Amino acid sequence: MNRSVQHRPFDLALLTILAIILIFGTVMVYSSSIALQDGRKFASYAVNYFFNRHILFIFAGLFMMGLVMLVPMEKWQKYAKLLYIVAAIGLVLVFIPHIGQQVNGASRWIRFFSFKLQPSEFMKFAMIIFVSHLTYLKMNDGTLNHLRKGVGIIVLYVGAAAGLIIREPDLGTTIVIISIVFIILVVANINKIYIILLMIAGSIFVVVMIYAYPWRWARILAYRDPFNPEYASSTSYQLLQSLIAIGRGGWFGEGLGSSVGKLHYLPEAHTDFIMAVVAEELGVVGVFFVMLLFILLLHRMFRIARRAFDNDLIFNGLVVHGIIAWIFVQFIVNLGVVSGLLPTKGLTMPFISYGGSSMVMLLMAMGLVIKVDCINRGLTRARKL
Repeated sequence: MNRSVQHRPFDLALLTILAIILIFGTVMVYSSSIALQDGRKFASYAVNYFFNRHILFIFAGLFMMGLVMLVPMEKWQKYAKLLYIVAAIGLVLVFIPHIGQQVNGASRWIRFFSFKLQPSEFMKFAMIIFVSHLTYLKMNDGTLNHLRKGVGIIVLYVGAAAGLIIREPDLGTTIVIISIVFIILVVANINKIYIILLMIAGSIFVVVMIYAYPWRWARILAYRDPFNPEYASSTSYQLLQSLIAIGRGGWFGEGLGSSVGKLHYLPEAHTDFIMAVVAEELGVVGVFFVMLLFILLLHRMFRIARRAFDNDLIFNGLVVHGIIAWIFVQFIVNLGVVSGLLPTKGLTMPFISYGGSSMVMLLMAMGLVIKVDCINRGLTRARKL
């Protein structure tokens, strides 16, 4: 490896890949939202409203990323439980009248001036830090594989947060958080019996939550047969429009800005279904390009996590693995939903979809990754002196 690369205080490749993803996402948000003001729902919005706010969210996220990097990792450990408590309070506030805001029957947001804050996004961030901290403590005192003193306590904390989020209701975010915690525990090498039990419990939980709500079961039926006339104009409409957009794009796409689906046919074209617009305008090649960027990003992050473990910085390594799980699971679910491989679920494409809470929290999480990388590099340089 080149000596100048070894002595850089940060991973230039990681930052470059992240910058490319953010720029690509900004272009696609502009393209996918350009016609929204022509419809009745957004007729009163200013031209480029979503594009301008998306840029604002990125800069806010980059600012918060910088602040996160200034905080020592020891401080994140020290205040891990406080972060969890604050996030849990936020989840409770969404149900309080005049504080929480309901949209389409879901109570997931808190109105803050002209912005809508989504506490469940902050809970993802807080949960990674808190569970990594708890896991690290339990590994140190040898109680991680003890049901009552170790893994059981972690499951209780996760269950409390999941219970609040599922009430919103938001099964997608609940699944993401459970997946994050599961990956952290697997990386921490918990007993294989617990891994199997957690997988079984998680599967039962998802099945029960689907059957408990008729509209969720209707989504499953629509997912299995989206072209059925019974669902085509209602439950599976969004999926059908997404598949039509993908089919229209073919291998090389219709050209940037040339999507037909975004012209009021495809709901949420600039948020959850932005990858359908990518597929229509840039084709399968464009989707593969996005996939390649995320593979490279996650690869760089995985290297940082492994180096943290090599340096015996267990908490740091667990945190980075949790962030990897967050990005990976959300990426896979979003792509699966858009392509019809998974039932429709409202999750954004990380760093690409429009959405302030998601963008800011993900960039804050990347601030932790960069912080851990800087610590790793500092230790490497110190050993060579």
